[in-house]
Amino acid sequence: MFVFGDPKEVAQLLLSEVASYSGPGLPETSTEEWDYDETRRQMIYASAALRRAASNQLEPKVIEAVCDLYEEALYKFCLLDDVVWRAMKMKEHSYPWHDQAAEYRQYTIVSRICDPILSED
Repeated sequence: MFVFGDPKEVAQLLLSEVASYSGPGLPETSTEEWDYDETRRQMIYASAALRRAASNQLEPKVIEAVCDLYEEALYKFCLLDDVVWRAMKMKEHSYPWHDQAAEYRQYTIVSRICDPILSED
């Protein structure tokens, strides 16, 4: 699959496409105004978009841009709920992109927010 344009714009288009398949769609408010459900929804759609970008072997810069969208949503969601952290600790979390650096970064994001012992460092 070939894509043209700015990787960030392509990432946003991919996210919008995934969100159009089912569910309520992307949040219509700015990220600062998202409630719990909107934040959760954004994270789920971004995860699906990242899986799609990686499985379709899109250009690395596009995958990285989609990963940025996912990690932003993951960060915001973990400020509201520790369910991802609990899944990670039980080894039941499925990373949307199997890149070691991305997995480590996402683990670090979640653990720093949700684990009070690590947060005190």
